[in-house]
Amino acid sequence: MAWNSASRAALGLVLLLPVLAACEAAQQIDAAMRRVDVLDRIFAPEPPAPSPQVVLQPAPVAQPEPPPAAPEPGLAKEPEPPPETLPETLHAAAPVSPPEPEPPARVDPAVRRAALIRDNPWLAQFWAELNRAEQARVTRALRRSGTVVGEGAIPSAWDRMGLAERVRLVYGNGS
Repeated sequence: MAWNSASRAALGLVLLLPVLAACEAAQQIDAAMRRVDVLDRIFAPEPPAPSPQVVLQPAPVAQPEPPPAAPEPGLAKEPEPPPETLPETLHAAAPVSPPEPEPPARVDPAVRRAALIRDNPWLAQFWAELNRAEQARVTRALRRSGTVVGEGAIPSAWDRMGLAERVRLVYGNGS
């Protein structure tokens, strides 16, 4: 079969079809990405506020002050009062201490417990599911609290505890 210009053009078109299909798919994806639906309106962040326009005005030119007039030869200057007659307001005032910072707001224990369990899901696991580091942490806490004496009682003590007791044991009361 001879390769004439018509067969070359046909072959070129056949080879271009996947490229054209890929372009169309890319256009559809782009259109879908640009579409705004209801959820985008609800969860979209607020558009940034336009920055205020700053207008710079030239600074006013300072006028030089006229030199003080020379005193007339016949007028005398008033003498300054002696230091003991100065008003008391000129004396140094006692330093003012900064205001006391407000105490931190009291956190609801149930909210704190829920947040700690959410951040540390291992608190809700059985002893056998804990890794070695978590088991060591619980063992230290149980011994520190005086709850458990023997090594064999630690797993059963942990498994019997409720979530509130576990959080209190590992993280304290939060006060």
